[in-house]
Amino acid sequence: MKDTDFTDRDIRQVNEILKRKQDKAARQNNIPTAGQVVDGLAKQYTSGQLCELPSTQCLKCGRTVYFSKGQWRKACPGCGMFIIAQGVTRPEEKRNFDCWICLERGFVVYRLQSGNNLYVHAARCTCEHGKRYGGMPCIDTVQSAPTISSIVMANRMKYAHKK
Repeated sequence: MKDTDFTDRDIRQVNEILKRKQDKAARQNNIPTAGQVVDGLAKQYTSGQLCELPSTQCLKCGRTVYFSKGQWRKACPGCGMFIIAQGVTRPEEKRNFDCWICLERGFVVYRLQSGNNLYVHAARCTCEHGKRYGGMPCIDTVQSAPTISSIVMANRMKYAHKK
């Protein structure tokens, strides 16, 4: 082995020494570290006061996930798992719909059991929103679909407790 041959261990030790020296120099010159920069980016100036944005740590990969103002759910950038922010409420669901059949989606999804099999079907609504799905059969012409009055009643019951 020559004097100029370095092992991986030697290179790692040199890199660690250089990193420690850089961190020490940064502390002495008041240069923020990467962690301090990230924490600084997580703050937002709103209405004249500096407030911290909600953040939480992913339990799967350990990354810190920051939420923007009004955001209540976000995918972790490290592993993709969805995280719900603590202390942030989910936006209110709309309660007064123009169409109680499709809830302004334009289509109705319903289940149909045939023998021992359960099937999921969709049909377009009779309202203005349903006109976007012209190739889909209309809910009032499909024989196996539930009645429109039963769909309306189920939707109204679903949103009745959210007043």
